[in-house]
Amino acid sequence: PDDSVWVLQEMPPFGEILSQYRYVSTGDAFLFSSSNVDSLVYRGMRVARPGQTFSYILVIFGDDYLVTYGIGGVRAFTMFGLLDDRIEGAFGGRTDGLFNWYHREYLEPLEQSGR
Repeated sequence: PDDSVWVLQEMPPFGEILSQYRYVSTGDAFLFSSSNVDSLVYRGMRVARPGQTFSYILVIFGDDYLVTYGIGGVRAFTMFGLLDDRIEGAFGGRTDGLFNWYHREYLEPLEQSGR
C-alpha cells in the first residue's frame, strides 16, 4: 500500500541525480510521486535544490471509469532567464517521457483489458 524507493538516474544535462519515488495505493486509487534528493547542477551552477523537482501521477479507479491526473514541475534558478530554454527543455522532456511511459505501460493495458 505504501512504498518508497531511491533511484539513481542519468538526467541530461545535469548528470546523475538521486531521486525518491513513492508509491501509495488504497485499492481504488494509486499515487506515484517523485522528487529530487540531490541538487541539480548545470555547468557548475545549482539550478534546483533538493526537493524542488516533482512529479505526481494520480489514478482513481471506479466501477466503469478510470481517472488519471499527472503534473510535474520544478522550481529552478535559470540565471535570470538566460538558461530558460536549456532548463525548460530538460524538464519538459523528462515530464513528457514519464507520462508517456506511464500511459503506454499501465493505462493502455488497462484500457485493453476493459478494466
